Amino acid sequence: MSKLNTVIKPAIIAAGLVGIIGFAAAAPAQAAESGQPAKAVSAAKTVHFQGKIQAVGDGYVDIATGGTVIRVEITNGAYWISPLYEGASADVTAWVNGGVYSAKVIATW
Repeated sequence: MSKLNTVIKPAIIAAGLVGIIGFAAAAPAQAAESGQPAKAVSAAKTVHFQGKIQAVGDGYVDIATGGTVIRVEITNGAYWISPLYEGASADVTAWVNGGVYSAKVIATW
């Protein structure tokens, strides 16, 4: 009986614990809420293009590129390098959401 209490019983308990831990590790994990916004919440995508500034207005810049003029909104989160003026060449990185362009960075020369 001594061998049962000192060797076999602890071995069975240890094997059971290993099995439970293995089962828990193999179970599908639930997604934890993250600090990143979900893709479904924001359908905005980032675009990059170059062109000539056609107009500078209050809160926007019109840029001609590839035969079309794109209006890019300038919001509080936008950065621009060098002054924004008509006729300047511009390199634009912007978000597009529902056809509305919002500037991330505009570099001019």
